[in-house]
Amino acid sequence: MAPPTASATPSPTDAPEGATLSLGDTGPEVEELQTRLRLLWVYLEDADGVFDEGLRAALIQYQSRFWQLEDPEGVYGPDTRRKLERETKNSYR
Repeated sequence: MAPPTASATPSPTDAPEGATLSLGDTGPEVEELQTRLRLLWVYLEDADGVFDEGLRAALIQYQSRFWQLEDPEGVYGPDTRRKLERETKNSYR
C-alpha cells in the first residue's frame, strides 16, 4: 500500500505555523489576518473572516514590502505569516 501523499495546501492540523490561506477561504484565521493587516493600515475593511479580492489586494500590498517571499503573491503562507506576526506581535491581542 502506498503512503498518503501530501496536499499542496496544508490543512490547519498539517501546518504547525497555521494554515495557508487564499482567495475564497473563510473563518477565524482569515479574520486574524484581516485584523493584523488593519493594524498596519494595509487593510481598511471590516474583519469579517472572508478572504475576498479586497483582502487579496491588501495582502499583495503588504507582501510587496519584502524583496523576496517564498509564498505566492496574494497567498498567506508560512513565510508571509511569520513576517506579519512578527511585525504585529506587540499590537495584536
